[in-house]
Amino acid sequence: MTLKSYYNKVLKNNMEFLKVSFLPLGFIITVMGFCFTITGMKIQELPLNFTIIANTFISLMNYNDESNILMQFLKILASGGIILILFYILSLPVQVVSYFIISVINYFRKHKAGYIGLFKKYWGIVIYLLKGIW
Repeated sequence: MTLKSYYNKVLKNNMEFLKVSFLPLGFIITVMGFCFTITGMKIQELPLNFTIIANTFISLMNYNDESNILMQFLKILASGGIILILFYILSLPVQVVSYFIISVINYFRKHKAGYIGLFKKYWGIVIYLLKGIW
């Protein structure tokens, strides 16, 4: 395997991973769009009251019966789920930037001959102008 084919394989694997990592967000957006289209509701009309979720979570976390294994498991499950969701949300900007950078690298690798010629042409002009100044 040559270095070029290895590099192409790595970039392809990274792109596939990034495409898969956007699936949860795409699924949520698709479901919300489908529901809003069917119901005719607008996102501004949603009754976003998070106090019910917050109160349920707080009461779950404040439950201190050490002998109840089911409640301990639910506390661990809820905490782990929130941490995973938080990590996913925080990683989205990095994933978008990575996707863009890999796309740019792939584009320049595919069309590099034209850009190298263009760069050499403009570099020659810059050198000519700098020689004229000094």
